[in-house]
Amino acid sequence: MTFYNFKIALLNLKSKSLITIGSLLTLIFGGICIVLLLSYVDNELSMNKFHKRETDIYIAVCKVTPQSDWRPIDLSHFFNLDYTAHPEVEKVAKVAQFKEGDFLINANQKTLEPSGIFTDSTFFDILDFNLIIGDKKAFSNPDAIFLTEDLARKFYGDTNPIGETVAISGRNSQTMTIAGILENPKSNSSLKFNFIVPYKEKYSKTGVDFILFKKGVDKKPFIEKIKNAGKNHHQFSESEMSVIPFRDIYFQHSNSRFEHHFSKSGNMKNIYILLACILLLFIISCLNFSNLQLLGVNSSLKKNEIFKANGANQLHLSVYLILENIIISILSIGLILLGVFMFLPHFNQVIETNLELSEDYILLLSTLYVTSQLIIALIFPLSIIRRNHFKKNKMKIIGQKQLVIFQFILLVSFLISSIVSTKQINLLLNKNLGFNYSNIIKTRMFYEIPFIENREEYFKKSDERKDNLKYVKDQLQSSPLITSFTQGNSPINPYAAPWKIQEEGSDYTSQAMLIVNPIHANVFEFKVVQGRFFDEELDKSREDKMVINEAALKFWNVKDIENTILKNRYWQKGDYEIIGVIKDYHFEHLSAKPNPLVMLYFYDIESDFFIRLNDKNIRAGIQYVEKLFKQFNPQKTFEYSFVSDQIQKMYAGEKRLRLVYIIFTIISILIACLGLFTIALFDTKKKTKEIGVRKVNGAKNYEIMRLLNKDFLKLVFTALIIAIPISYFAMNQWLQNFAYKTELSWWIFALAGIIAMGIAMLTVSWQSWRAARRNPVESLRYE
Repeated sequence: MTFYNFKIALLNLKSKSLITIGSLLTLIFGGICIVLLLSYVDNELSMNKFHKRETDIYIAVCKVTPQSDWRPIDLSHFFNLDYTAHPEVEKVAKVAQFKEGDFLINANQKTLEPSGIFTDSTFFDILDFNLIIGDKKAFSNPDAIFLTEDLARKFYGDTNPIGETVAISGRNSQTMTIAGILENPKSNSSLKFNFIVPYKEKYSKTGVDFILFKKGVDKKPFIEKIKNAGKNHHQFSESEMSVIPFRDIYFQHSNSRFEHHFSKSGNMKNIYILLACILLLFIISCLNFSNLQLLGVNSSLKKNEIFKANGANQLHLSVYLILENIIISILSIGLILLGVFMFLPHFNQVIETNLELSEDYILLLSTLYVTSQLIIALIFPLSIIRRNHFKKNKMKIIGQKQLVIFQFILLVSFLISSIVSTKQINLLLNKNLGFNYSNIIKTRMFYEIPFIENREEYFKKSDERKDNLKYVKDQLQSSPLITSFTQGNSPINPYAAPWKIQEEGSDYTSQAMLIVNPIHANVFEFKVVQGRFFDEELDKSREDKMVINEAALKFWNVKDIENTILKNRYWQKGDYEIIGVIKDYHFEHLSAKPNPLVMLYFYDIESDFFIRLNDKNIRAGIQYVEKLFKQFNPQKTFEYSFVSDQIQKMYAGEKRLRLVYIIFTIISILIACLGLFTIALFDTKKKTKEIGVRKVNGAKNYEIMRLLNKDFLKLVFTALIIAIPISYFAMNQWLQNFAYKTELSWWIFALAGIIAMGIAMLTVSWQSWRAARRNPVESLRYE
């Protein structure tokens, strides 16, 4: 009996093949998108939660002044805090992160500049980064180095490198022995690195304290004990110390102070938007799948009557319908699984991550998605069968039109969201930031001299480097391929530091500080509105002089720059005079107006070079700079980046969000077209006799098409009336996140309406045109 029911179900699916294919494609398109995006959201929400003791891991933080933001700090380094004296603490590890380019690693005749972590041996007791080869105990050896499998493969291929030596150089040089190979950091880790070495004070970079508290311990007594740890330190007399959960850092603490210690941060608003998109796509898929099941019931009305005449009851009809959908579900789950694996590499590239999904995980999400779609879609058809709610001449089922309207409301909303987000991102990317960054590359020409105990040798190397610097500058100035150049920090990468105006009642506040060179103003075309910019003849590096922007002038209410002194919380001996004011430029995300900015003149030979290339031959200019670099760094890899690319990275989240909108819109259009095409085909077949009679009585082709199209266009028009105000409100709320907003012009909504109408017209008209062209004799014979 089961085999017979299964056979009947297959025959039913074959007899309504168009509905079957439409149902499959609806589930597959929606399923692949939803599984991929749910995986990404799950990865974001689980950031740093793969560590077994993640609820007990905290980060030491500090507020330099009551007005400052929290920042990570190394309490043992600054205040000699003895963690062993606190019974709440189980273990502590100091972690200092170095970005790409800070250190060179030479191994197996190859030189790379990977990112790395310098830490204590307790690191592996607190955080769960797994070893593939080696023993974690080997990390207690001060000359040990652990490589990730990616870095090991770059140096040694598939050969086991344990025991091999590598030369690591930067601020200090050392030969180290490879003692372990680590798994690559997981995609849901905010700590990214290519190697780990034992921490040494000689690297002279402070880190952050990772504190593992004992299970279930109350942290409040510990916080109270360390709260005033910095009161006796001249730089931290107004400070407050505390700890924050490591698991909360990714979303809740994304300021620049944390970015120096963690590789990435998240945006919870984007997660909410993605979840809303997933829900909407689920609803669109569900509506379309439900619509198709209703059509399936409609197309089987006569067949069901025949089954009933031959003794079938409501249970038999229900079993046939359920079996049909189970077959579709099994097929769709398998194809979703295949599709996710096929599109996962492209998806990773788009969202700039490295998701690794297991078959079981994808199978679970696919099954939950398809099962929920199946249950919802069968509620109405089964209730119709149970109540015997169909007659031979009653071919319409209540709710079908409403489902089409709701589906197009969501489709129009996606269209408007895609247009607005694209328009807003284009505004951000094309807006004049107030400085000129075109054709400027950032690169490093010189590195710090490794520590040398012999002072004579050190000074000799230092003099050689000064001569080399002069040579490089002469070559850059004389080349027609180079327009201008400077050294210092990028205009969009300032530091945060506590500053205040020297007057009674003034408090220190954390403000942006940029290290510049006198030539910065010419290269980046800063506009001086008061006083002057730094000058190589008038000013010296590290003097107590500064240039501020207009926002800082307003923030401190400076009336006369010549008689105003600013003080820094870290360098209390210095009274900084303001020598000039530059016009505001945007050094941060355009979600905010320009904030106060302080510029100081510091010069170091190893500072980054910013070189503006002749726009007529950019490629030759890069090759020229690389040739200069290789003259003094023959074993090192020449690396550079365009400042324009760094600026675009500031909007990577918005660009990903825009792409998500576009992908969702395309998938929504495909799903809507599938459903509309199937419904149009069914309605056309239902009116075959009417079409034949009208043709015999002289109806023109366009009249037949108008008859068949008008009902669908009414549904789409109704959807437009509802969707436009909803979309306007939603997009207006989203744009509140930006200081500079695109205009919600009328043409955006008109264009979305035209596209929606066009999609409906094209989808329906193909069927109506075929029906209108059909010979009326065939139409009447069909009936």
